[in-house]
Amino acid sequence: MDFTRYCQWSAYALIAASLVSCASKGQVKEHRLPIVGSRIVQRLINPEKLTDETRNLLKEEGLLRWYKHHPTRVVVALRKKLDTQPSTKLRLALVEVCSDTGERLLDRNNNRAMGFHLAAAEIALQGSLQKGSSNTAEAREQLLGAYDYSCGRVARILFESNHDWSSKISVEGPDKTYQLSCRTQGAGLVEMKKYDEIWAAENLTFDEDSGLQRVLRDGFGGALVLHRKWTEQRAKEDPLLSKMGLAMPVTATLNPVGKDGAMDMSFHDVLVTEKTQLQGRAVSLKADFTAPLAVLYSYEHWKNVGLAGLFHPERNLGRLSLFKLEEFREDQIPVILVHGLMSSPATWAKAVNSLRADPVLRERYQPLLFFYPTGFPIAYNADQLRTYLKNFRQTLDPQHKNPDMSQIVIIGHSMGGILSNAQIRSNHGDVGASGQQLGEMGEKEKLVREALANYEANPDIARAVFVATPHRGSDIAQKSVGGIVSHFIKFPGKVLTQNALTQGLLSMGSTLSGLDLNIDSKHFNGIESLKPDAPDLAAILEQPIRSGVRVHSIIARADPTVPLEESNDEVVDYKSAHLNSAVSEKVVHAKHMTINRNDDAIEEVRRILYLHAGLSYTPTVKKQQLEKVKNKRASKRRLPMYPSRRRP
Repeated sequence: MDFTRYCQWSAYALIAASLVSCASKGQVKEHRLPIVGSRIVQRLINPEKLTDETRNLLKEEGLLRWYKHHPTRVVVALRKKLDTQPSTKLRLALVEVCSDTGERLLDRNNNRAMGFHLAAAEIALQGSLQKGSSNTAEAREQLLGAYDYSCGRVARILFESNHDWSSKISVEGPDKTYQLSCRTQGAGLVEMKKYDEIWAAENLTFDEDSGLQRVLRDGFGGALVLHRKWTEQRAKEDPLLSKMGLAMPVTATLNPVGKDGAMDMSFHDVLVTEKTQLQGRAVSLKADFTAPLAVLYSYEHWKNVGLAGLFHPERNLGRLSLFKLEEFREDQIPVILVHGLMSSPATWAKAVNSLRADPVLRERYQPLLFFYPTGFPIAYNADQLRTYLKNFRQTLDPQHKNPDMSQIVIIGHSMGGILSNAQIRSNHGDVGASGQQLGEMGEKEKLVREALANYEANPDIARAVFVATPHRGSDIAQKSVGGIVSHFIKFPGKVLTQNALTQGLLSMGSTLSGLDLNIDSKHFNGIESLKPDAPDLAAILEQPIRSGVRVHSIIARADPTVPLEESNDEVVDYKSAHLNSAVSEKVVHAKHMTINRNDDAIEEVRRILYLHAGLSYTPTVKKQQLEKVKNKRASKRRLPMYPSRRRP
């Protein structure tokens, strides 16, 4: 093939691949000041310009000239007056002066900056908890916003200074010395020492192509994103840690515990904790459940692993894994999400985000995602998933004492549904209807097929949900589009003789001594496995589903005017996706590439999860609290970027 012809084929392959992929690059940006929240709060938090109300008050008190060069003098004077003549106007001015001064001192004198933010948080908290005719809802909103911001700012300063979280620290404030203690251990708290990076959630913007809409909860505290990086040592200690690391939604609160400047700082895991005590009162914790997902989405798509996983699967073997999105909890049911062809776990971002918005599901379930290079044959990837699920139970509950670990829900989209289907069926070496096709193959390829046909149904999976799954293959795989893509998939055949496949061969009494499998990747790959006559698919469907497993189908229908039996989602026919064994089947108006981000499909998953947990399900009447934040400035003021979000 000459170079021109090769370039043409390459272009066709990329175009064809784009029809299957729903991946896009994600990007997260962190601004210096908040871009999420009300304009009222943003007016108060602006070190470049005082609000007119505060400027006028300082002018009346003869303090305006001291504001920038002697802020301590201003704070002391205003504090004394607030003690004798309390007013909301005075409190707001005092909070603004403290907050703005803390911002101006940042990076020049972080300890002093922290002192002013501690003062701002203390004064703002007192006002935000008070209700009265003079303390309006608007004023409380501003004070709460300032309190939340200062909590996040103090947390960041401590984090980036490599603070010893177990020790108390003295911080010089504008009119007192604070004795700050940090609480990072205990029920509902986060161990800060485990994490390497920090973001202020309300300062983040992210690419709308991710399909994510912000899921927020109003309340007290600074909403943060903490990120733990992947290292080889950590992977040994925590096999569920992904190559992207772990990103957690955390909320920091400051609570004055005495008049002598004693103050407690707590870091709450808001996935399990909704309330805390501040000044002796129970309050809701602020939370941003979406920002951590956006951070991981950005990490994953930086290298476009979905595309690489199809065309060069062996290069992504190191990323093959079952990983968690949050700290593992023994009292929650695992939900395993498996992506489709030339995709990646990020395809589930919207679904996870929407389900995480439901406090009932957030309490009862924990999501885990499986990444696999989709260029490998379905049989191989199904065996890999089988091995990872087995190790998952063996690692976390080897004595099988946790009943929730026996109630796993597996959800697969497209090719991921086929992999999931293979987990709930057993095959004792009988390849069924695929025998004729196997007989036409070479002995070496036949050996691979037969080896991977030996498996047992996973006893821990209690429910399976198939989303737009081509159980009987897809015509697109055998048409010109599929052929072009298949032509460019490259991997050495010897890869298939490693890991789980080796175990399969040995279980048959075979030996690998001197065996050299020379498998042609062009005719033995993920695309070929999706052809309607692929023996992998027939072999899976012929095996019985394990007793007690409940199966559900969610099927996409691109054109609702076409009769159901003749319809398709532009990739998979209804007849290929339909299963008689399904206890429920939901057909939604969607296309193959977008069904796992379709609101109706996600709502059906929500219904199934309620059913699985034995809970009373009520359809969503109105959407959860969502706030869509575009990648543009939320106000006219300058929003500088952070030069770094990492520890020094």
